Amino acid sequence: MVVIEGRFDVKIHSSALFAQLMEHNGFTVRSLADAAAIELRKSRSRVVCKRGTVGNLRSGYRDTCRPEVARALAKCLNVPVEALFSSKVSNVQREVGHRSAA
Repeated sequence: MVVIEGRFDVKIHSSALFAQLMEHNGFTVRSLADAAAIELRKSRSRVVCKRGTVGNLRSGYRDTCRPEVARALAKCLNVPVEALFSSKVSNVQREVGHRSAA
């Protein structure tokens, strides 16, 4: 059986703008990830912000992240979330259960 679910992600507008804001605020990838992790803990979120996520958003290798992470990153960079990220809803399909051999 195939199950279709909706998933809510946010997409970054510009990795170059993200990198400039990091530099302007004096953050490295590591320090921004640590600051965002602290913000997530303050909000009692179970989501984590990893260094790889921040590095990939900065380089442009990745352009989506969880909404909680986006809010934490924007708060650390002192900008509104809407200035860096836009909402993205996508449908995800996955197969559930056993397949029978034909």
